[in-house]
Amino acid sequence: MKKSFIKFICILLATISCFSLSGCKKNNGDVKTIAKPENKSTLEGVHNLNFTETADYLVKNGKTDYVLVVKARMTDIEKTAKNEFKTLFKQATGINIPEAVDTGLTHTSSAKYISIGENELFKTADITFDKSSLTEDGLRIITKDKSVYIIGGGQYGTLYAVYDFMQLTFNYEQYYLDCMEIDTNVTEKKLYNYDVTDIPDILRRSTNYGFLTQDFKNRLRMPLYSGSYLLPIHEKMTSDGKADRTSPSATVHNSSKYLPRTDPEYSGHSEWFGDAGDVLCYTAHGDEREFNLMALACAEKIEASLMTYTTDLYPNMNAVSLTVEDNNDTCSCDTCSKAVAEYGSPAATLIIFINKVNEYLRVWLEENKDNALYYRDDFELVFFAYNSFAIAPAKWDDAQNAYVPNAPELKLDKGVSVWLALMNMLEEELNMYHEKNDNGRIQIAKWASISDTMWFWTYSTNFQNYLYFHDGFSLFNAEGYKYFASFNATYYYQNSQSYQTGASTGFNALSIYLQSKLTWNTSLNTEELVDRFMNAMYKDTAPIMKNMLESMRLHNAKYKKETEYVSSVANPMNFPYATLKSWFDMFDEALSAIEFYKTADPAAYETLKTHIDIEWIFPAYATLQLRSDYLTEDKLSALKARLKETGLRLGVSRFKEIEPDGAFTDYLNSL
Repeated sequence: MKKSFIKFICILLATISCFSLSGCKKNNGDVKTIAKPENKSTLEGVHNLNFTETADYLVKNGKTDYVLVVKARMTDIEKTAKNEFKTLFKQATGINIPEAVDTGLTHTSSAKYISIGENELFKTADITFDKSSLTEDGLRIITKDKSVYIIGGGQYGTLYAVYDFMQLTFNYEQYYLDCMEIDTNVTEKKLYNYDVTDIPDILRRSTNYGFLTQDFKNRLRMPLYSGSYLLPIHEKMTSDGKADRTSPSATVHNSSKYLPRTDPEYSGHSEWFGDAGDVLCYTAHGDEREFNLMALACAEKIEASLMTYTTDLYPNMNAVSLTVEDNNDTCSCDTCSKAVAEYGSPAATLIIFINKVNEYLRVWLEENKDNALYYRDDFELVFFAYNSFAIAPAKWDDAQNAYVPNAPELKLDKGVSVWLALMNMLEEELNMYHEKNDNGRIQIAKWASISDTMWFWTYSTNFQNYLYFHDGFSLFNAEGYKYFASFNATYYYQNSQSYQTGASTGFNALSIYLQSKLTWNTSLNTEELVDRFMNAMYKDTAPIMKNMLESMRLHNAKYKKETEYVSSVANPMNFPYATLKSWFDMFDEALSAIEFYKTADPAAYETLKTHIDIEWIFPAYATLQLRSDYLTEDKLSALKARLKETGLRLGVSRFKEIEPDGAFTDYLNSL
């Protein structure tokens, strides 16, 4: 930190105390419900999927004259894009398309190339477009003369462009790990004149379903990036000012990694730490000099990560979080308490602090603007509006007909975004505009008045009951995702069953598919997507499985209305045996509908049975847990045996998230 003391002094001299509260107005707590904040609509996605048939052929008589052109040096994701193109092209046509590197290649009117990425061949094609408008994941597919150019705004955009090409050319679609559709036995295919621009409505999209995140190929094909856009923050730094990779790190819930209370380097800065619990004091107990030193120390941790995780190796990490720990702790010192009283929320102190961190960080970024390894254009600093910090310090202003911050200093600076964790703010079983979701929408609108861009952290599971049906389909649909996107959402994350490494019951595979499609393009029709998924996953038994989904949703809504449960879903009162038996009858009907596949197509039968078995786990588990007394000894024994076999075969790992007793294998072995 010594190296930056001069920078600190220069900025300090120009600083007016951020926690002078005399000019602040007290929050009156006035709110106004706005059903649809049309004034915040900032959707910028583009989905121009233009392609027309030409007189030329991509494939003729089971052969192709085309060559796949790639960079001589590729990133891992670019290699994936190449391999995915070759794999899917062969699945559709049976052809191993030849490959060539870009070195020395030049575009000509007669050449037949399919070019991936901004390689040397692309540079000779005289194709101009605004790459920055594509964002990281957006893409272009362009036909020029007889060649096709597949380009992304970033490396993931290039990969997603490959999938768009396959969708438009061979009707490719990915539904689940083992469920994909693509035209096959294609012996003739005309070349298309592509003029495609496809930019997602939400810039970055992610989920944490364990079974998805552990399958690299599938998570990319969805496409939901389940890696990290965030730079890790390490507790310690090396002598040359870089992150010490041997020390603990975190991308979220990382405030203690920035300033570890036990680190001797910070022992002389007691003002930085809260008076109780695992929390920082974001006012430095009212000491302006310590406040600035504290912000500088945090900025230097970010700089250390930027210098360690360089753009050549980590091009996708263009954001960093400074986020509170996973608890409800807040500092209650006199300065923080006064700030909360005046501004109306503990979040106010964090907003002012994060702006100061950003001030130091932007000075460093400007100094390193010409260093391509360190500098990131449009780099974002984000903080958690989480638990105690989730209430926005904003109010309704009649004159502006909008929410406004409670004080001017609570507006986030350019380059800083709020990451709003909507825990207990939205009822997933209800649509976005239901009156019970008024408060959640109000908090979103309030935070949008503070932050020009929004990050969202949503929840779509019951953490104590992984294996019960959890209906998020009313909220997480086209209407719901469009609402999130309308607030200039640059990142959307859905927190679900991160510890469920095997199959996930309760139609969670459908949830993921809908998220993947609708966060990219919120104008798609939810019901049409549901039908496509059902037909692909269940084929002949699709009507039965869709009816089962609707039956579970209707039942869920009934007991939700009657019991107002939160985490008490595992209650016999919620599940009459007659209801559970009706679902078992539907499963039996579904298995009967695919019986003919046993001889007609044994492999298809096993796949379809697996898909059905995944959803059977929920009522089977609920019956054993809640209604086993309705079964004869023989039926009970048979149900236990079947659940054990199915659970082990499908690799179901958890029945709840809470450690240490949530392991499903332990439960199965107890049967």
